[in-house]
Parts: sequence; structure tokens; C-alpha cells
Amino acid sequence: MKKFLLKEILISASLFIICVLLYCASKTFAPFNNFNNKLSPTSISLLKSFEYPLTMTLYTPNEDLHRQIKTLVNLYQRYQPQLEIDWLKRTTDAAHLPQEALIINYLQAKEIIDLQKVTMNESTLSNVLFKLQRKPNQWIVFLQGHHEPSPFGKEMRDFGLFTRALENQGLKVQALNLTQTPFIPDNTSTLIIASPQTGFLPQEEELILAYLQQGKDLLWLNDPQSDPLSFLSKYLGISTYEGTIADMHGYQLGTPHPGISIIDAYPTLPFEAPFTLSAFPFAQALKKEVTNAYHSFAFLTTNDDSWTEKNFTNKEIAFNEDENEVKGPLTLGLLLTKEQAQTQQRIVVIGNSRFLSNGAIENYGNLALGLNMCSWLNHDDLLLNIAQPVVNDSMLQIHLFSALAIQYGFPILCLLLCFYSIGLFYWRKKRSSILSIDVP
Repeated sequence: MKKFLLKEILISASLFIICVLLYCASKTFAPFNNFNNKLSPTSISLLKSFEYPLTMTLYTPNEDLHRQIKTLVNLYQRYQPQLEIDWLKRTTDAAHLPQEALIINYLQAKEIIDLQKVTMNESTLSNVLFKLQRKPNQWIVFLQGHHEPSPFGKEMRDFGLFTRALENQGLKVQALNLTQTPFIPDNTSTLIIASPQTGFLPQEEELILAYLQQGKDLLWLNDPQSDPLSFLSKYLGISTYEGTIADMHGYQLGTPHPGISIIDAYPTLPFEAPFTLSAFPFAQALKKEVTNAYHSFAFLTTNDDSWTEKNFTNKEIAFNEDENEVKGPLTLGLLLTKEQAQTQQRIVVIGNSRFLSNGAIENYGNLALGLNMCSWLNHDDLLLNIAQPVVNDSMLQIHLFSALAIQYGFPILCLLLCFYSIGLFYWRKKRSSILSIDVP
């Protein structure tokens, strides 16, 4: 019996050690985590957007590192024949370059990758190419001074994670308080007004309207509790419905609160739509007034089983027509365009700011939606049909049913396996004792 038990323990321990070794190898050995035998569709489409030669120069005395990076670059060269790479064992300007670096040049732009600080893989290289394809000197400006979420803050309502993602893709981000700086800089590519809690001064309103009259681009994110900005609503011809959107469709799918609106279907957009659903916590519905100033297009629309709930304090909520609540589908996001002499003015209005906040941006397709909208607003037309590159350790975008299966199904499966193992052990023990009794 002791030999049998020892055998079972040795087999279990061996399987556990093999699993640990395979996991460690997948995290540290390059062939497991750095390269595949082909690139993702994102990287392939990104490479095809480059019209002029790309040159790379690798500085490292490490032959293994050179071989590893050369293997990766060879995959990129399959889809971009104008990509060239040179290898130098020493840096010629040690004062300005890391000891081991990869320098990439495209037209007048240059990016330097410090190979001692990053792991070189497809995600790293594609993100750098993304930066090179951006137009130079583009500034995303967040309006501040009215208790808006901070673009650099770490609180749940702030936009720190979104700002970092914008900067990683070559965009520059700045906060602007018009009471301290009474003008909007000329190099502002997109002005973002996100959930101001107090009204604007008349001088601020004049500056924003003058900015829009110049044909500049705007992202306006409004919440049920934020100031309605009547001057902006009137100028754009957009109003909001009273109340907060209740989405029973999303709640039945598994969202933790009916106040979280789920968008799981997108119309044909001028930019790449997320490959999965998007979640908008406690949003408000928009209404476009009849006006000839802008062409409008509803690109975010809730499910039929939604309405503008006016009393979320009740434990049980339901659509109440007597309270003048509006039944879905409801418009959650609008794209506005106006043709100018040499360009097109682009404006995005969404009845929610929290989907890009630190507390929600890693849910499903929220980050991809925010980045793709900014590419469209910044007129980066070469990047409009490119899905955002997958970044390691950023977020897992999966369908809600898959998320629930992983969250609840995997622990249950592990528990069943434990019961099975214990039962099998006692069954063998009992069977062994019976056989020993039967033997004369």
C-alpha cells in the first residue's frame, strides 16, 4: 500500500513540475512568447500603410540578440520590402544612445528602442511603427478648470490610462485651463471636453465657439451629472434626454448593474470598430435637433430593451411611460461632420465619459474605440482601417459569455477535478484492501 501511495505522489509531483517548467519556458524563452511564424493582421495592414522606405539600425555586440531581432524583422520584410536593417556592434554616439538599441527611421521621424528596457517582440515593434506613421506635432488637449477628470490622474474617474495609450501611439497630450491660458493653441488637433461639473465663463464659451468656427475638431463627452453646456448644445444642435440609460439587455448578459449600457453591434464606421462589445457606465441618451450646419450619424445605439431611467434609487426598476421616460433604442454617440474649404471638420459627441476612465477603459473594446476615434478626429486617414495592435499585459478583450465561463467555469472545473482525484484515491484504496482480504 505504501508503494502504491508513493507511486501516486511521484506521478502527481512529476506532472506539476512539468507544468511549472513549461509555464516558465513560455515566459522566458523567445520562441514561446516573442515570435510566431506569421504576423497578426494588424501588423500586416500597418506595414502596408508605409509608402516610403523604412530603415532600421541595430546597435548591440550580442549576437544572440541580433539573431533574435533579425528573425522578427524578417517576418516584417515579407510584407514591407522597403524595410531594411543594418547591424553595428557598437554605438557611434554613446552619449545619446543606449548601449543596446534599435533605431528606426521613416522620412524625417525617428524612434529609438532601448533593448535593455523592453522585450523585443511583435507588439513592441508594431507600436513603434504606429508612432512613426502619425502626423508630426499633434496635440490632444483636455479642457480643465471645471472639475473635469484629469488626463494624467490615477483616480478611477481620471483618464491616466487613456492618456498613456495615446502617448504610446505617438500623440502628445496636454491639459488646458482657459482661465489661466486664455487661448487654444494653434497646434491643437483635437479638443476634448469631458464631463465638466460647473459652467463655463463667457470668455471660455467664446474661445470654444471660435475654435469650432475655424473648422477644428472636438470630442465632447457628457454625463448625466455634468454641466449641460447649453451654448455648445445649441451650436451643435444636440440635446440630451433626462435620466440615465437603463440597459436590461446588458444586465441579462451579465453586467453587474443595469446602468451599464452595452454596445455589441456597430454600423459601418469611418474608422475601425472594436472587435468586441463596449461598455458605458451610467450614460445618457442624445437627441439630434434638425439643423443644416452638420451632417450627423448615430454610431453608438443601445439595444431595444433600454430606456431613460429617472430613478435608479429603487431596488426594482422598470420602464415608466408616465414619468416621460423614453424607450430604446437610444442614441449614445454621434459623429458630426462639416465640409470645409480644404478639409473636413470632425466632431464626436458621446453621452458618457466613464468608458474611457481608469475604472472602465480596460473593459472589452473601450480602449480600442477611444484610440480609433482619436485617429479619425486627428485625420490620420492612413490608420483608420487598422485595428489597434495587441499589447502584452494590457487587457483581454473577449465576449461576455466567454468571460463568465472563465470566471465561474474554471473554478468549478478545478473543484470537480479535486473531488474526482480524492474519490479515485479512496476507491483504489478500498479496492486494494478488498483484494488483500480475498487473497488466502
